[in-house]
Amino acid sequence: MRSPLLCRLSIWGILLASSGWSTRLLAEEPTPEARVRAQLRFSDGEAAYKRGDYRAAAEAFDAAYREIHHHVPLINAARAWARTGDNARAANAYDRFLDEAPAQDPDRATATAWLKEQSPALGQLHITGDAFDRIKVDGVVVDRARIFVAPGVHEIEGTKGSRAARRSEKVGAGEEVHVRLELAPSATPADPPHAAPTPPPDAASPPTTSPSAPPRRGVSPIVVAIGGGLTALVGGLAIASGADTIAYKHGTFAGNENPDTLGDGVYRERRTNVLLGATIGLFALTGAAALFLVDWRGNGTLVGAAGPGGVAVSGAF
Repeated sequence: MRSPLLCRLSIWGILLASSGWSTRLLAEEPTPEARVRAQLRFSDGEAAYKRGDYRAAAEAFDAAYREIHHHVPLINAARAWARTGDNARAANAYDRFLDEAPAQDPDRATATAWLKEQSPALGQLHITGDAFDRIKVDGVVVDRARIFVAPGVHEIEGTKGSRAARRSEKVGAGEEVHVRLELAPSATPADPPHAAPTPPPDAASPPTTSPSAPPRRGVSPIVVAIGGGLTALVGGLAIASGADTIAYKHGTFAGNENPDTLGDGVYRERRTNVLLGATIGLFALTGAAALFLVDWRGNGTLVGAAGPGGVAVSGAF
């Protein structure tokens, strides 16, 4: 008999393999890259759960949810957090699942029963206040007004730009504490001192000449063009590799599960991870070069061409 978790894994695979997503489930359709990343994180969670590493499984399911914002990873994350003994995180995952899962979802009854049984041993924080850019509880970013916490003292911090509001609150088991964060009013800057008036120019003094333009420094903008081309190329390979990995899992591996096909599947997954990492690294390096290293003052030209063999860029500055 299959466990409830494995049943949810099968449902998740069907959802990711489908060509479209129901607008009743998602506010907007996820990108192909997000689907690939979510499937990889979900597969990591499945593997960790099977080997008994429930914390790694819960973190992987949470990562899958952040990529795709679908309720299936939430129910698996909740079960994994409960296995670790971290009932506060399990409660928050179950609570979010109940907010987002459709009314007919069969796991709603399980989530409701678990919260009814375990929530009396937990506390709740209800956080309100100014429109903060980010709120943290005990150093962890939260995005909900109500969260479950373990009994004890908790540090709440809200930030808005360079300003911050902080409070410490003690919460008991079964207790609900309402916390309002308020930013301290910013100090009014003092008026700058009045500068002395500039004396009129002396008619007898010779006219001044404009200083010559400073010499160009930095590397040529062609570096950014090349970096962008490489980023696009490696990103395309990452997407293709991810799609191949998903097709292999639900095709060859699903039809013939053995050590050889498992090894091939792990190789495809690692290959996709490497390509995703390379794409992110190239993007970061290209952006850093564009911001800090390139001299954009020159009058240069760029000529680019793309073909089956790759991308070629040439230029003169």
